[in-house]
Amino acid sequence: MSIHRNFETWLVGKSFTPEQQTWLEHIRDHIVTSLDMRMEDFELTPFDAMGNGAKAYHLFGEDLEDILKELTEELVS
Repeated sequence: MSIHRNFETWLVGKSFTPEQQTWLEHIRDHIVTSLDMRMEDFELTPFDAMGNGAKAYHLFGEDLEDILKELTEELVS
């Protein structure tokens, strides 16, 4: 599937912890079904059980919004 290939291509050259990687995979899956990812989406399943947007921001810091934008562009283009 091209979405997974696009995701893997986007990951090339980037370094994420295993926990960040898990979050990115869930974000990818959300983008696939919703065609977008917004901060308020972190209130939805499965993110609500993982710590919501606060946890995502803790893991990715100020890069979070850029990551969401890049991933959305990479996966839905």
